[in-house]
Amino acid sequence: MVAFIKKLLCVSLALLSLYGCKNISEEYPEPPTKDEVVDLYMLYTDMNEEDEEDFLRAIYSCHNKPQEYCNQMLTLRKQYKRELEKETGGIISVDIDHVERHNHGKMLNIFLNVCYKNQSTEEVLFPLIHVDNKWYIR
Repeated sequence: MVAFIKKLLCVSLALLSLYGCKNISEEYPEPPTKDEVVDLYMLYTDMNEEDEEDFLRAIYSCHNKPQEYCNQMLTLRKQYKRELEKETGGIISVDIDHVERHNHGKMLNIFLNVCYKNQSTEEVLFPLIHVDNKWYIR
C-alpha cells in the first residue's frame, strides 16, 4: 500500500511539474500594433463629431453605462481637445517609447512620445485593457 501511495505521489508531482512548466506567455493576448495604438490615441485626443460613437466604443469605462455618463465623457473630451489645440496647436506625431505589461498582459501602460505643432514634446501614459479579445482605452 505504501508503495502504491509513493507511486501515486510521484506521478502527481510529475504532472504538476509539467503543468507548471507551461509557457505563461501563451496566456498573454497579442498586443496591439503601433498603428492600432496611434489610431486609438488619435481617436482619444483628436475626436471629431463623426468619431463620437467610435470614441465611446473605444473607452472601456463607457461600456454598459447610462447615456448621461457617456455624454459627460464626450463633453470632457471636447474640452480637452479645445485646450490641447489652444496650448499646442495640435499633434504632429505619436511614437511608442516603451510598454509595460500588467495582469498577464491584459493591461498595458504604453508610454508615448507626442510631438506638437508648437514644437513641444511630451511623454504621455496611455493605458489600455484587453477584454473579450479587444483592446480598449482604460
